[in-house]
Amino acid sequence: MTATRTFKLRILETHSRAVIAAVGCPARPVIIPLSGVDFEPTGPDSYQVTMSEELAKEYGLVA
Repeated sequence: MTATRTFKLRILETHSRAVIAAVGCPARPVIIPLSGVDFEPTGPDSYQVTMSEELAKEYGLVA
């Protein structure tokens, strides 16, 4: 079974195949492709994002 990770992110821009989210402090923009990622709105411009541990590492969300 693949481990999953959940993050709360602020979405800066949306595109047809990806979003650009603010990550970290100080915030840096990260491009997150939509495939393989579940997005659930939690407020204005903020989303709970769930993805596999491998994708989170690939997108630079975890070390």
